[in-house]
Amino acid sequence: MAISKSKIRLLKSRPLCIICAKPQEVQIVARTLQITKDHISSSDIPELGDGYDFYLGTFNIISKDGGEARSLEYYVTSPYRQGIQTFSIQAGTLFHVLRPQFAVHAGVCAGYAKEGIKLEDVIFGDMAINYEEGKWVVEKGQKLFKPSYRTIECRTVASIVGFTQSSLEPTYKYGGYISGSAVREDANEIFDLLRTSVSRDICALEMEASAFLMLCQHHKNIKCLGVVKGVSDLGDSNKAHDPDTYKRSLQVTASAVREWAIYALRNVEWNTDEDDSIVAEFVNIYYENFVRIALDAVGSKQDLTIANDNQRKVQSKDVKGMKVVMPENDDPSAYSESGHIAKIANDHGLESVTIGQSNLGRGLFYKDGYLIDFPRLLNKFADEDRIQQAKIFQKLLIRKPYFTVSSAESTPLAATATWEDFVKSAPTAPN
Repeated sequence: MAISKSKIRLLKSRPLCIICAKPQEVQIVARTLQITKDHISSSDIPELGDGYDFYLGTFNIISKDGGEARSLEYYVTSPYRQGIQTFSIQAGTLFHVLRPQFAVHAGVCAGYAKEGIKLEDVIFGDMAINYEEGKWVVEKGQKLFKPSYRTIECRTVASIVGFTQSSLEPTYKYGGYISGSAVREDANEIFDLLRTSVSRDICALEMEASAFLMLCQHHKNIKCLGVVKGVSDLGDSNKAHDPDTYKRSLQVTASAVREWAIYALRNVEWNTDEDDSIVAEFVNIYYENFVRIALDAVGSKQDLTIANDNQRKVQSKDVKGMKVVMPENDDPSAYSESGHIAKIANDHGLESVTIGQSNLGRGLFYKDGYLIDFPRLLNKFADEDRIQQAKIFQKLLIRKPYFTVSSAESTPLAATATWEDFVKSAPTAPN
């Protein structure tokens, strides 16, 4: 696959994040999903910094009612090393920068043998506790650690319990996770204690599930798909006796994640590439802080003041609407300096005006009944992808109320204009 978009934009456009605990897990999951050829390193993405590798893939999803197949693009990644602290920091950074719409945590865990859990079973969960959260106390002269056993739950997009119960795969099990910062060989003792005192559903022990679920709670834009981990050991001294078990556990995990994602998202909508979150944020800023304020002022019958001539006014009743002019060839560099805008206004005979009072005053241009603006905000977009982002900016802007809701004359008060349309309506002024 040829990567023609900027790398960060390519990742942001993918709705699903599959995040593992460490790079070794990513490699095996990517090989199982047959996506090792499409790779991005975060060393090329300054916003993320070093330490992440991304493998890109696509799931084909058919809705429950048998509709047309849709392509769900995803990436598989991990922090640069295992551990609950590293995971919390790096996964949190990734969620903040890339803003995936869905996320699932995949990997391996220790299973509770007394509950019938076997090696290479897959545990699906939406609940976890960190057994190392709590406080040290002194009782009868002895230092004791008292865990808080705080339960972290995250509702999944579809019922993860229902999926495991209805699956024809007998190795798929539902259960809660215990997370901690160290590998344990006494897992059964911990299982016995927590199943008695916290939840009978607990059947898996690992390091990162509680951090992942807490991050999903914090990032409201992310819809959680829970934790999916293959059982690579039973938490005893036999952890390393079969080196192939670890690999096979990750392979069954990869297949389980694919099956679960296709099931969970079959009737769920996700945003397309044009709804790029960063562009949407700029559109909201521009619309709320500029377009809305200017047109609200027109609606409240505030007159326009001509720049450098406070005695001249344009009455609000003479304002027909507002045009937001996109740059030539949608290239924001045409608006990179204020001098560029001033020259355009001078060449095309536009008057500089102000509307609104005090801190709500907004400066625009005016000609033939229309307020006119050239959005320099477009220069905030990344250089390598600025033209595509400018096009998305226009598509998202025209969905806003002043661009869609008709006025008394049955025409929206605001509209975007191509550079060519602007030149036709405001030809170059004669010298």
